[in-house]
Amino acid sequence: MAGERSVKDLSTVSFDADLYRVLHRGVSGDVAFYRSVCEGAGRALELGCGDGRVTLPLARWGVEITGIDNHPGMLAAANAERAREPEAIQARLRYIEGDICDFDLGARFDRIIAPYTTLYALRPKDRAACLRCVGRHLAPGGRFVFDAYPADSMPEDGSYTDLKPVWITRVIRDQQVIDVYERDRHDAVSQQVSVTYRYRIEDADWSAGGPPGLGQTLRRWIPATRPQLAPPSTSRQRTPSRPW
Repeated sequence: MAGERSVKDLSTVSFDADLYRVLHRGVSGDVAFYRSVCEGAGRALELGCGDGRVTLPLARWGVEITGIDNHPGMLAAANAERAREPEAIQARLRYIEGDICDFDLGARFDRIIAPYTTLYALRPKDRAACLRCVGRHLAPGGRFVFDAYPADSMPEDGSYTDLKPVWITRVIRDQQVIDVYERDRHDAVSQQVSVTYRYRIEDADWSAGGPPGLGQTLRRWIPATRPQLAPPSTSRQRTPSRPW
C-alpha cells in the first residue's frame, strides 16, 4: 500500500510533528546549558518550544516557565507530557499557541531563550520582528539567550544545490524503519540554507529475527517534502547515498 502526505507551504507550519520529533532532538548538552542560564530566574519564556523538549525539564528543575509555539501538533505533544507530570510541575509550566514574531503576553520575563534552530527558521524580517517582541518582554536586567551557528565558510564554499536527496540517517521507531533524506540549497550571498527532508517509512515484520529494516516490508510510502530555513552548513556538494 502506497500513499503520500500532502504538505502546504512553510508559512502554514504544516510539517508532521511526529516525524519532526523523531529526527530533531536538539544539540548535545543544550538542556543542561539552558538550565544553567535559567538558574535563579524568576520567570522564563521559551520561544519555539515545540513539544517541550527543553521547557519540561526546566519546569522539573523548578523554573517557572512559559513556552510559545505556533504548531498545534507539537503543542499537543507538549501538553500530553505536561498532563503526566505532578501538579506542582504543571503549575510552573504553561504552553501558549502563538507566533513568536508577533506576541503580547502581558508579562515580562527574567530569561527568554530560543534553543536549537528557532531563530534560524525565521526569515530576516520575521527575525527582526521576533527580536522586537523579545525586547518588550524582557524584565529589567533580563537576558535573552539563543543558539548561534557559524556561517563564516559559506562565502568561501559558494552557492550550490544538492543534485539529489542525500540519505542522512535511519531511525527505528516501534515497528517502523524511517530513512531520512535531505536536500540542501546554499545561498552564499544571503547566507541561508533551504532544506528539504524526505522520509521513507517501512513497517517491517521482525518476528523472524534479523536486523531492523531487513524483514518483510508490509507498507512503504514517502511523505511529501517540506522546505525550511536552516542553520548554515559548511559541507560542500555531497554524493547522494542509500543505507542499503
